[in-house]
Amino acid sequence: MTLLLLMTLLFQDRTTSVFVDRIAIKVNDKMMTEQELVNLYQDIRKQALQEASGADLDAKLKEAWDAAVSEAEQTLLLYEKAVESGVAFSREETISLLAGMREQAGLSEAEFEEEVKRQTNLTMDELVDKRMREDSARAAIQSLVLNKITFEDNEIAKYYDENKKDYMVPASYRIAEIVFRKDVGTPAEIQERISKCRADLAGGMDFGEAAKVHSDSFSKENGGDLGTVNYGDLLKEIEDMVKKLDVGQVSDTLETEGSFFILKILEKTDATPKPLDSVREQIVNAMRAPRMEKAVDEFLKKLRQEFVVETYVKTLPEYLEH
Repeated sequence: MTLLLLMTLLFQDRTTSVFVDRIAIKVNDKMMTEQELVNLYQDIRKQALQEASGADLDAKLKEAWDAAVSEAEQTLLLYEKAVESGVAFSREETISLLAGMREQAGLSEAEFEEEVKRQTNLTMDELVDKRMREDSARAAIQSLVLNKITFEDNEIAKYYDENKKDYMVPASYRIAEIVFRKDVGTPAEIQERISKCRADLAGGMDFGEAAKVHSDSFSKENGGDLGTVNYGDLLKEIEDMVKKLDVGQVSDTLETEGSFFILKILEKTDATPKPLDSVREQIVNAMRAPRMEKAVDEFLKKLRQEFVVETYVKTLPEYLEH
């Protein structure tokens, strides 16, 4: 017997389409309505419009409905397996999760419901159902597929040794600066200030004290000390100079587009490998990635043999074709 759940029936005049919100896809007692499937289809179209163009966009838009149906079927299969396996999110857990999101956003219940409606066109009950299915599906994938792709310690160590460059504490340096901004005084006045600063340094003034006296930068409050930074954090001209100098050296005057700099190298640290134990989880995820797609596909095939998928809305509804 065909199952139809008539939740909403909206009739327009005879020249327009009739919308019936009914069960679109069903796996055992887990179901998705046509409106939910339409929402998923519209999300997929929206993503395609944001990410693709030209022929690629045309292809993705043509495939959007089939992609929505496929994704919906997979979600329900995984949700059913999650419930059966005891890893599914309960309705209470999902409501609690959403309440936490609402509190973090600083919204009242009414404001949160209004924002949900504005962004997703879903009621709170519909959002709870959607999140419960999706979070449970992800839990099934994690618990029943990904966690079963395991590796021996020697495999992890071998991968670490072969890819150590990807697991490094980046090289860093620490400098102090004295800055002469080009918009503070005439060129002649700026050069005079630089000369005075150079004379003070040559006369034995501490670099940090000279920064407090001469620098135009906020860093002068710390004696020009910028703290430890990674390469790539500051101007290329500054970093090129840093690479040329040893710890303790003071640079020549460096000109950039907006300022002149005098730098002192306080510390330099080479890149070093992170300890294996600190990156073990990252390595396992990287090793697991090439196997994931195949493992998930095989798992879904088994679920299709284990559960019956009943899809009632297989083609794009006529009211969406215009």
